[in-house]
Amino acid sequence: MNQAQPHQIFVHVIEGRGISAIDRKGLSDVQCNVTIGPKLRLKKTTYTKFQTANALFNEKFIFENVMLTKTEWETEKIALSVVDRNDFTPNASIGQVEFSLTNVYRQKNHEYYRKWTPIVRPHEPGKDHGWIQVSVYVLKKGDPTPSHEQTEYEHINDKEPVLRAPSDLKQSMFVLNVLLYRAEGLLPTHGKALNPFVSVRFNGATQQTKRMANIRNPIWNRKIVMPFQLPLHSDSIEIQVWNDNTLTPDTLIGQRTFSFQEERLQNRPFGPAWINLYSSHYIPPKTSFLGSIMDVLNRTQYIGQDEYVGRLLCRISVRRVEASLNPRLRVIPCPTAVEPKGLEYALDVYIYAGSEIPVQGGKVFVEVVFGSTRKWSRELIAELPGRYKWRAVFDQMTAFGPEKLDQVHDVILNVYHKAGYASRKIAFERIPVRSLVHDPKRITYRIDGRTWNGVNMPTPRWRALQNITYDEKRPHIIAGFLLCNIGFGLKHHRPTNLPTEIAEPESKGYVLRVYIHQGVNLPAANEDGSCNPFVLVRFAGRNEIIEIPATKKKGKKEPTNYPYYFTMVEIKADVDPAHVPSVNMMVYHKQTSGQKLLGRCEVLSDDILPPKDLEKAKFVRRMHTPVITRYPLQVAKVLDEDGAKRPGQEEVADDMEPSIVAQIQLVEYADCPPLIPGWRREGKDSAFARYENPFGMYEGKDAKIRPLMRPYMLKFSTVGLRGLKASGFERALSNPNLRIGLPPAFEDSETYEEWKIPKIRVTNNGTADVMETKIFEKIPVPRYSLSTTPVVVSLYDGNYLVARGYMPLSRFVGGKTWDIPRYKPGYDRTTGKARDYKTVAEAIEEVKNAELIKLRKEYAKKVAEGKDNDDEDDEEDTAEQLLLAADVPEKQIMIDITEDCNVVVDEFETKGEAPKDQTTQNEVKELDDNKAVVANELEMRKEYKKLADPFHHVFQLFRGRSVGITGGQLARRVLRGDQKHFGNPQDMIGNLKAYVVLAPWQEGDNLAKSKLESMQQLESYEQIHNVDYICRIYVFKAFNLSPRMHFNSHTCNPYLVIENGEDVDNQFSNEKNALENDLNPSFYQVVELQTRVPENDHLSIQIWDKDLTSNSLIGSTTVDIEDRLLHNKKTGDKEYRRLLNPDYSTSQGLILVRIDILTAEEARTTKPEELAPPQFWDYQLRLVLWSTQGIKFPQLENRAMDVDQKLIVTANFDGEGGQEVVKHTDVAWYAAEGNADWNWRMIFNLKLPCKNPRLTVSVWDENVLGSNEALGEVVLNLQSFFARCLLERTDKVRDKRKVVTFEHSSHRGTPIGSVKLEMAMYTKAAAEERPAGEAQNEPNVDPYLPNPKRNAPPWAVGTRALDWIAGRRRLILCICITIVIAALFFPIIYIAFVSGST
Repeated sequence: MNQAQPHQIFVHVIEGRGISAIDRKGLSDVQCNVTIGPKLRLKKTTYTKFQTANALFNEKFIFENVMLTKTEWETEKIALSVVDRNDFTPNASIGQVEFSLTNVYRQKNHEYYRKWTPIVRPHEPGKDHGWIQVSVYVLKKGDPTPSHEQTEYEHINDKEPVLRAPSDLKQSMFVLNVLLYRAEGLLPTHGKALNPFVSVRFNGATQQTKRMANIRNPIWNRKIVMPFQLPLHSDSIEIQVWNDNTLTPDTLIGQRTFSFQEERLQNRPFGPAWINLYSSHYIPPKTSFLGSIMDVLNRTQYIGQDEYVGRLLCRISVRRVEASLNPRLRVIPCPTAVEPKGLEYALDVYIYAGSEIPVQGGKVFVEVVFGSTRKWSRELIAELPGRYKWRAVFDQMTAFGPEKLDQVHDVILNVYHKAGYASRKIAFERIPVRSLVHDPKRITYRIDGRTWNGVNMPTPRWRALQNITYDEKRPHIIAGFLLCNIGFGLKHHRPTNLPTEIAEPESKGYVLRVYIHQGVNLPAANEDGSCNPFVLVRFAGRNEIIEIPATKKKGKKEPTNYPYYFTMVEIKADVDPAHVPSVNMMVYHKQTSGQKLLGRCEVLSDDILPPKDLEKAKFVRRMHTPVITRYPLQVAKVLDEDGAKRPGQEEVADDMEPSIVAQIQLVEYADCPPLIPGWRREGKDSAFARYENPFGMYEGKDAKIRPLMRPYMLKFSTVGLRGLKASGFERALSNPNLRIGLPPAFEDSETYEEWKIPKIRVTNNGTADVMETKIFEKIPVPRYSLSTTPVVVSLYDGNYLVARGYMPLSRFVGGKTWDIPRYKPGYDRTTGKARDYKTVAEAIEEVKNAELIKLRKEYAKKVAEGKDNDDEDDEEDTAEQLLLAADVPEKQIMIDITEDCNVVVDEFETKGEAPKDQTTQNEVKELDDNKAVVANELEMRKEYKKLADPFHHVFQLFRGRSVGITGGQLARRVLRGDQKHFGNPQDMIGNLKAYVVLAPWQEGDNLAKSKLESMQQLESYEQIHNVDYICRIYVFKAFNLSPRMHFNSHTCNPYLVIENGEDVDNQFSNEKNALENDLNPSFYQVVELQTRVPENDHLSIQIWDKDLTSNSLIGSTTVDIEDRLLHNKKTGDKEYRRLLNPDYSTSQGLILVRIDILTAEEARTTKPEELAPPQFWDYQLRLVLWSTQGIKFPQLENRAMDVDQKLIVTANFDGEGGQEVVKHTDVAWYAAEGNADWNWRMIFNLKLPCKNPRLTVSVWDENVLGSNEALGEVVLNLQSFFARCLLERTDKVRDKRKVVTFEHSSHRGTPIGSVKLEMAMYTKAAAEERPAGEAQNEPNVDPYLPNPKRNAPPWAVGTRALDWIAGRRRLILCICITIVIAALFFPIIYIAFVSGST
């Protein structure tokens, strides 16, 4: 099932350096576009940085809840395209950087942190056009958000006085060669003519072959050369076969995606080999618009590849080349490939029957596809709903294929529904042939992994079918099952005596008895969180319905999530004894108009038939009594398929798993035993039976049957309601009351009565004290398990049910307890193999990973010994093998392949640091530098949990609004791009705190009751209630806040909101002092709030984003003050707490806080600690530009020309967008030999420390008539100078005079010239005491700057421009005379021409 799952993608565009110039000015207006595509087309854009080659962006973009299917997850990319912005013409592309989602997720913490990557163009992969530094992370639901305790600009290297492009980073040049030879058996799309061509997409570059006209078996013999550099950030290689439709958009025939790392192409080439192409028959194909394959958009949700559309012969190899050769993207001819050695395979498929096929009316038939061979069964009408008996044999289906099984065609089973003359595919199953082979190295012929004995076929297996379309509301629904045998192997090993038809077997009568006891935590379907469930039992096409019996006291059926049926249903059917179908239990919610499916459970017949090793005596078989078992239900999951939970959400515990408790008995009719003792039929020939006295607990000497129930005592001490304010129910309830007890069915018990607590007073803060205690004596509890019976807490408003909460009795015994066995199928019906084993395909993939790990260890050992045997063979270069092995996941797999090719897996996870033998010295250094910050809430620490009372519990009260959401889960709102899809939420409106103790009850035993009465747990609450406290919150700083949209920019203006009530003394907000554009804000504030428990029991710490229109919540964290007082944790420690937002699936950042809870007297005597926030000092930077030397044009043809120089200095010490301070000098005209004196002072006021300690100095050529041209640029790193200023704290700190050279991004290595400058830093007081003027203005002191010598400008008399005109005065005189003569004679000629024409 290719179900879409939510992901979070974060991109931090930090800065670019050495970005190539595009326009004639010599610099670019740099802009970076962040795109997630090609399908999703989610796009964000940074601010434009004008006229620079070194752009500081520092912009963060977050894409929340991006819904991706498994196929999209493997193919989608994060593309950063750097462009030169133009106002009236299309933007000019400078280059791009691409990250594949899978490759990012494979990294440590699922992120690339401050990664420098070259900017390249697709058609020039070997040449970089600058560098860009980014941080990227990709998270699945439940993954922690990466955080780093660093300032925003600590990435600047303080050892380098000049910041340049990181050209010293090792970039190895390689070439990917994709040789495309020919294709066979291509299928046309939608009946159109077939004009195929092949496109290859890799690392942001795309190239294609020429089209072949009207042919199904085209021959290309072309080699696509695609240069790239290592390390690689996007490792997927997509080979697609397209159909050229000439006048309409091209359509995709089929595709195959390779992983550069997983295929280990660096070590060995792939092929020549055939790759099989698969596509989807009924889903509209991908289309490329305007005949271009560069921009692909899939308009529909891609579900699965269920149709074989042909195969392609290709070869993929990697070769290392010299970067100086400047390899380019190209397509060249290649010689014809040698046909890979092939074998002839044979396939036999025996299809017996189908079950649960979801069609009504018409006929159904099966199609078997093996390569280009297709066969069909006969068309049948269902003998029973959803059940078909084909008994079809698809034998001797042969095909030639490669020796490697992963290159052989998959077997596809398609199920079609035919109504009239039209047929449509309704389900399919695609089976890799490698899963049908016992040993991939020794391929023989086997049927479902077993050898043919010459007489009987092996026991067939049920195979689950996949849906053609995906239903988001019912993802647990399977499209039916096929009972079949599949034989596969080499043709010459195929037995000659295989049956050619399936004979009609002799049917036997079977009796199925399902004793249903109860349901456990069924999904909610009503507004109050309950449901009206009934169970439908299906066997061999026959259905029976079991409904909840009405209670005797009320005479009606009560809605509940824990229904008790105590009903047996019996179904008789004649079936094939060798192929006994499964038993299906479907749980439905009954509503006014129809019903809704809540969940289903399938029980395999092999797991419930009497054991085969029993004696054949009939009385032994009759005595076979089934065990009471818990059968888990497949429900419409709110959580991900992998079980990941949203932050702050509790996982569904095992004892709360939705399930059915039942006994299932399936025997032959001749051996049918009597009913289990205690069950009695409703009539003589009735198919239903009920338990006589389900809630009876008496077991005396004369008792013939053992009762189902056992008596217990339950002590329930309520503390109070909490958290109603968050849901808005603190004022919505006019007459709130609580009802505590067991599920409604227990009302028929004579010893049980529900406990009602009326007239509860709810405060404005949403709390209510309910200090009450009750002991339930002699309540009936099922003997088979304590976890299947809950205590039900119901909140009513009068007689209207508002919400309910459930908790199983097993949690009230203070320790471990017993439970009934859970049903687990003996084998996987999809693969036919045991569930505890991996398939051969998974084993091969894990062996590949193990080899990479081994390779990495060997190379690390060689490096440690100084033995790097690097030979000249580029394809065997060990150093590059390490680059590929460096991204191995932290979860390492140790593999042991047994003789029968089943794989036993032993997993271990590296926690914190990797093992020493797997971590190089560079990696250890990187771990230390990153200083990762992780959440460590006090409530999650082991020492805090040890302080908890085992009998203290919190009942969460839920309101349910949709089918498919269990009582322990929360739904959420999801986003797909900019479109909002609202789920059906189930709200938790509050909770009830209580002490609950469960103990066995025995007749005449008063000791247990006296012990329960002596337990006074409420005293601990009484000691902390009605006491005045002061909650002192130390808020230090926040990390990695998620940005919000501000007028087409992603930023954050954070401020704090802390509250624990509605009064003024219980709230704090610093909205007026909101910070600006800060995703790692430093608050350093101490907040004190008056606190009384329980009125102010919940402390909420929130961070909001301030905007001009409306403020929005970034995230919040909630602290239970009452719980901390109960645990005697009044003085807290520093803790990193996650900031959660109900609209998002992952945390929105971390906040560092410390919480102290003091009494009023302690608060008066204990002063709060002073927090030392970062201090800022006012300084004045005075920059003196003394002179420039050797300034030349970067172009070779203009090197001899003089330059009219002008210097421009840009500063933005705060790092805020649009806050650049730009200052420039005058123009040095006709600077001989590029030398000019400036003696120019520039003054900048700033605060230290600052975010952006840098200055940009650029030199320009001034043009009188045309636009100016930038000749070079240099970025000065002032971090060490500023650090010295803060360290010395003197009035004046002078930096020594230095000479720095300019550099042109498009002419690297070409000398441009240099500038001599010096700097001095003054404190604010010293600057006011000794002021200085800009340039040479007064006061011209410290130092005194004389006026520089300057040549006259072009418009001055006697300049070189006038001399140039004087030297050409004769030419100018001739031009003037010609203009005068033309002006005199033009009217005469015009009049003569007009009069002549008339």
